[in-house]
Amino acid sequence: MLPDFDDEFAGNSEYITLYRQLKLQVVPALLPSQAKNWKRPALNTWKQHTHELADEETFNEWIRSRGNPENGNLGIITGLCSGGVFIVDLDTYKDANAQVWWDGICADHNCGIMLEAPTQRTGGGGLQMLFRAPRGWTPPTIKTSIGVDIRGQSGFAVIAPSMHESGKRYEWVDGLEPWNIEIPDAPQWLCDELDALAQK
Repeated sequence: MLPDFDDEFAGNSEYITLYRQLKLQVVPALLPSQAKNWKRPALNTWKQHTHELADEETFNEWIRSRGNPENGNLGIITGLCSGGVFIVDLDTYKDANAQVWWDGICADHNCGIMLEAPTQRTGGGGLQMLFRAPRGWTPPTIKTSIGVDIRGQSGFAVIAPSMHESGKRYEWVDGLEPWNIEIPDAPQWLCDELDALAQK
């Protein structure tokens, strides 16, 4: 998809360019050392930018306001501002039920075949998959008791190559990087399963 991207030598600046090319609402994010609840944007005005992708002037001001972009973390705001992109977050390192749920819905609806989507491994060991919401459906933003979190409209997620409090970086899974495969539209059955989770 973006074959010229070289993650071996890429720093924050190159990743920022990548995410902007993918029309994702990338924003500066806090480092673990900066706050107890550090998994959030380093912008006071981010909630004003949840429906449209920021223009270049606004985006450049965000970056300038934080100093050297190589010294901070990055995140994306999910939902309309990122072209309908949402994240399915499986905290498998905390709760085995997250993987059981994912395997189960793929078995029930997709013959056991795992959906292929850009997937990052968090610094804590979980997996986060990027999908695009179909027209007419708004993905929820929820946390569940089974280790499955959804970052939908007005959600936020820290993104590679950011640093986690564990000392490990967020990183894209080999073969499932957003420069190698496109962000797929979520099938209707996945939307239905996520709505069912939200109702619970």
